[in-house]
Order: sequence, then C-alpha cells, then structure tokens
Amino acid sequence: MVRKITELEKVLIQKSKPPDEAAYFLKKGVKLSEEKKYAEAIACYDKVIELNPRSKAAWHNKALDSLHLDKYEEALTCYEETIRIDPTHSHSWCGKGVSCIRLKKIPEAVACFEEAVRLDPTDEIARQNKTTALQWQRENRVE
Repeated sequence: MVRKITELEKVLIQKSKPPDEAAYFLKKGVKLSEEKKYAEAIACYDKVIELNPRSKAAWHNKALDSLHLDKYEEALTCYEETIRIDPTHSHSWCGKGVSCIRLKKIPEAVACFEEAVRLDPTDEIARQNKTTALQWQRENRVE
C-alpha cells in the first residue's frame, strides 16, 4: 500500500534540502544574458560569486556580459579571476585578449591569444584574433 505524502511532509522535505542558490542565480544570469539583459545578468553573477567566489562560470559569464556593456576594465578583471581559478581555460585567455585589444594593450592581447591557441590549437577564433592583433601591432609599430 502506497501512502500519500501530506502537505506538512512536503514542506518538511523541501526545508531539509536547501536550494542551490548559486546554481539558480547562474541559470538566471545565463537566461538574462540570452535576452540581452546584460546588467541584470551581471547582478545574478555577482550573487553567484558572493555565494561561491571560485565559480569559474560566474566570473567568465560576468566578463562576457561586461564586454557587451563596453566595460573593458571590468571584463579584464573578471577574465583574470577566471584564469586564476583555472589557468587552462582557453576561452578566458581569448576573452582576456579581446579585453586587452579594447583597452589598446596590444602586446598583452597577443600574449593572451597565443596562450589560448597553445591551450586549444583548434580554437580558430583565438587564432584569427592573434593574427589580427599582430597585424595591428606591426601597422602601428606597437612594442
């Protein structure tokens, strides 16, 4: 015989398993980003970071959305944090390179793209960005 769970038992079960707030806010941030609500998404990622400062996904997504809002210094800081957490995250190296390009830090951008390509030789975007940065560096004689 199967017994139905009472409403009180349902409440007690829910309270015994705390919701994963970080996962909730990360998913909410991704959804907001998909809707191009970047500032709201960043607020969600900040909540995730508050709950779990080592969330590579939150730092990386915050960096991406900061780029969308033309907040290049903030994006650079977030990419650096992502790389501190996981130095092998090639997409963060590439994103850091893009941030550096936007901030006119061309030699640093080239180095970032080189690291991204070293970590993932199949990353065509990093390869193309590196070529573009090197060309810009040569044309403008930036050392």
